[in-house]
Amino acid sequence: KSTFLRQIAVCVASGLHPFTGLRDDMPDGPRRVLVVDLQEDEIDLAHEMRELRRSAGQAYRRGMLKATSRPQGMNLLEPRDQRWFRSLLAGHHPELVVMGPLVRLYRSTGGRSRYDEDLVDELTDVLDGLRVEFGFGLILEGHAGNDRSSDEGWRVRGSSVWRSWPRFGLGLEKIDRPGGREAKVH
Repeated sequence: KSTFLRQIAVCVASGLHPFTGLRDDMPDGPRRVLVVDLQEDEIDLAHEMRELRRSAGQAYRRGMLKATSRPQGMNLLEPRDQRWFRSLLAGHHPELVVMGPLVRLYRSTGGRSRYDEDLVDELTDVLDGLRVEFGFGLILEGHAGNDRSSDEGWRVRGSSVWRSWPRFGLGLEKIDRPGGREAKVH
């Protein structure tokens, strides 16, 4: 999931359509993209991003992509972490933000469960407010539950808010084939 989302980020920052790889499918050209990785450390993220930028070749536009790592996660329900994220948004002015994993965007507070509907509503309100204020599109990485035997099992784990808040979601299932990194989309 992380690699797929990083590929989207590099393509958009390069003016390449993330699913066709063609410039003609992105007539407005490269877009400013911010990647906030809440799992990998700076060294691993830098290595991954360097490889993807290299794959984009001459299409990649320096300065259009900012990637930052915060492996300790953050809590966007706390003013301190909101200020940190706002400073990234104000400094880079992204048109697209790619962030995740979702479970590391917030913490449960006051004895509430991480899956508490009100808690997740608060987080989506913060994200919606930031999207409106700074004018960016948002792609979040979430994790599916453990039972993926049905389409329902591919929904993001946790609060039912995640089932209705995003415009759409994709589930990726690894396909084991020698020499390849392929996935089936749900």
